[in-house]
Amino acid sequence: MLLPVYRGDVAAHFARALTSVTLDQEVRPSEVVVVRDGPVHDELAAVLDAAAQGELTGGVPVRVVPLHRN
Repeated sequence: MLLPVYRGDVAAHFARALTSVTLDQEVRPSEVVVVRDGPVHDELAAVLDAAAQGELTGGVPVRVVPLHRN
């Protein structure tokens, strides 16, 4: 599963998207790859950190691929 995220995203909406593609699915993906399109605000960074540690996804691994600028 591939998800993009950027500075303008609402952290709560992105957290919901993560749970939707992992916890809410009968067949969960083997991995979620998040492309961080440039710097993000602190609230969104906290969601990314939590996801990378297995929170929000029921243990589905999350790999964050950072791009330095949008």
